[in-house]
Amino acid sequence: MKPRFATKSQIQQTYDKIARAFGRVERSFGRLLLGRLKRKLLTEAQGRILEVALGTGSNLPYYPSNCQIYGIDLSLGMLKVAQERAERIGYPVSLLLMDAENLAFPDNCFDTVVCTFSLCTIPDPIQSLREMGRVLKPGGQILLLEHVSTGGKYFKKFQTLFARRFLEKFGCHLERQTVDNVRIAGLEIERLQYYFWRIVVSIEATIPGSLDFRSLERLRKSGN
Repeated sequence: MKPRFATKSQIQQTYDKIARAFGRVERSFGRLLLGRLKRKLLTEAQGRILEVALGTGSNLPYYPSNCQIYGIDLSLGMLKVAQERAERIGYPVSLLLMDAENLAFPDNCFDTVVCTFSLCTIPDPIQSLREMGRVLKPGGQILLLEHVSTGGKYFKKFQTLFARRFLEKFGCHLERQTVDNVRIAGLEIERLQYYFWRIVVSIEATIPGSLDFRSLERLRKSGN
């Protein structure tokens, strides 16, 4: 039997409905569990930033204050909650209704592209990752924080047990192979770190052959 939850339209409608409840969960449980990891990753963000599938804007408090942020999402309901959050904390952000698989931006226009806990829901994550690489400037960086398919015996059983339920209810693929997808999309992984028994992964990626911001900073400090 084909899962009920399959199309972008269904994803959009579902997240429109649950946007406010989703935002409340993120402000409490999500912040306690994942806030440290998000802060660690997003302090690396620089310059003109695109956040793909921004959702309710839960990442906004973790960005450096001198950034110019654009956030896109497929759900208008989620963007409305994100706008309210941005106004509440006083963080300027440009929000746009957009498909992560077809970014309406020119090539090479962002210094940093961010996506957290959303590649699991985007129907074609490889296409979305290719789009992230397309809009990234040479020398820029892609910052990802995602839950992934784990190699742990007992946690793998849990993921398999609940995979169909999460897909049908939230459009969420619990067993995505995100590290492999990043490489298939043609991106080069610079840093990779697992958390929570290898269920969550932090990835810093670049366009192959380009020098990332942190490498440039290390060269500057060394005087080379």
